[in-house]
Amino acid sequence: MGIQINGNTNNINAGIGSLSIEDLNELDIVGVATAANFKTGTSNVHSTGYECTNVNASGIITAAQFSGDGGGLTGVSGLGTALGTGLLSNIFYFDKTLTVTSNTTVNPPASASTAYTHFTEIELADGVELTIEDGDALLIDVLGLDPT
Repeated sequence: MGIQINGNTNNINAGIGSLSIEDLNELDIVGVATAANFKTGTSNVHSTGYECTNVNASGIITAAQFSGDGGGLTGVSGLGTALGTGLLSNIFYFDKTLTVTSNTTVNPPASASTAYTHFTEIELADGVELTIEDGDALLIDVLGLDPT
């Protein structure tokens, strides 16, 4: 078949062999296409102002800044767990008991001597030790939420 160029429709057709097309604003391909720098599925974007939605990612995502209320985040330590969405996303709870299941040593950095938790109780599993290093302290119920 060879290469055919139709000047009326600007269509380029190629048979067996290779074809190089440069400076195209739009390219529609029907069938199978291969290229030296053809990518699908994953892209490395190096541009400012790039916007995308519904991003599904695994691994580590880093940014200079994250914005939004963070309402859908999980595994983040903080004030507590939101009771729900909407108004309830601003009302929190936390379990009153922190259960220690493995031997743990509390040793804040040299710039501090006190560690703290919002939990009102600390429960040690059988045979487990919680050690507070000499000269350090661990305060519990730092928010003062224990009703007793």
